Amino acid sequence: MWSQKTRYALRALIHLSLQEDRRASAGDISRRCEIPQKYLESILADLRRGGMLESSRGKSGGYRIVREPSTIGFVDVLNLTDPEFLRCSHRQQEDRAGSEEPFLEDLQRSFVEQAKGASLAEVVLKWQALQRSSDYSI
Repeated sequence: MWSQKTRYALRALIHLSLQEDRRASAGDISRRCEIPQKYLESILADLRRGGMLESSRGKSGGYRIVREPSTIGFVDVLNLTDPEFLRCSHRQQEDRAGSEEPFLEDLQRSFVEQAKGASLAEVVLKWQALQRSSDYSI
C-alpha cells in the first residue's frame, strides 16, 4: 500500500521512540532496523526537516526524536515520505474518470481516513505487543 521509504521511516521512528531521549547514530539505526544506511540518511534528513527529529554531530551525536510520539500522526509520516499516496487518496470522484482502478483508490482513501487518527505512539505500542508475543521460551 505505501512505499518502502514510509516503512523504513516508521522503523527508524519506532527505534528512536524507544531510546528515551538518548541519541542513536545513523549506523546504529541502520543495523538495528535493517535499513540501508545511505537510504536511511535521506529519510532521517526528511524527518528532521519535518520537525520530528533533531541531529547533532560529534562523538556523542546522532538522532533523537523531538516530539512526543503521541503528537506524530501516521499521516504526518506519510506526508513526508509518500506525499503522492496522500494526493491520490484525495482525488475527487470526477477526477477519476477513465481510471482502471477506482476500487483500489477507494480502499486507499478509506485507509488514509483511518490513518488520520493513528499516532506514532499507537504504532510503538502495537509493535511492542507483537515483540512480547513473539518472545517466548520453551
